[in-house]
Amino acid sequence: YTIDQLVEIFKVMCAAKKLTYDEDVPKELTKSLGFVPPDELSVRNAGAINDIVDKAQDNLSARIGLEEMRKNPKSMLHLKSDDVRKAMISLGYIRDLTGGGDGKGGKGETVEQLMEREFNKIV
Repeated sequence: YTIDQLVEIFKVMCAAKKLTYDEDVPKELTKSLGFVPPDELSVRNAGAINDIVDKAQDNLSARIGLEEMRKNPKSMLHLKSDDVRKAMISLGYIRDLTGGGDGKGGKGETVEQLMEREFNKIV
């Protein structure tokens, strides 16, 4: 599958699970998948996307507190790009270069985010 096809598979899998997502999620997923070695994607294909959706849903559950669930039950079905990014990091598809999990309050940053930030400093 191409990256665009994998993103479409992501959308279908989310719809099957009644998950919604922020408007930027498909774009961020497309960008992040561009950093995954092509041979890795060709071996895993839709299985990789299934793993990403499942892990992103786990991240969503960890992010939403009980009070938020009570106020807005639909929040348990709405992914943010950070849920997907963290899923890809934990599954080893992209790397977190800034050590966001070090307990020092860092949010973590993927390779492409770091490159973009550094490029913007130059421009």
